[in-house]
Amino acid sequence: MAKPRPAHPVASSSSHALPDPETLRRSALQASWRRDRWVRARRLAWRWLLWACWRYGPAALLLLAALGALGRWLL
Repeated sequence: MAKPRPAHPVASSSSHALPDPETLRRSALQASWRRDRWVRARRLAWRWLLWACWRYGPAALLLLAALGALGRWLL
């Protein structure tokens, strides 16, 4: 016959205790700050990329079109 299961889960008596609230709070804050720094760096990179495309994109497209037309004319 099968052994009956307890109605409530039994807490394990292992050495892995729950962290105290202050440690948990500090680790959550550190993780949040790491995410904030990553998001800030990513947004700054996108801003620089968009600025460079806006600033130099039209000139680069004109140069490519001129080089393509010159290459087509020479061949």
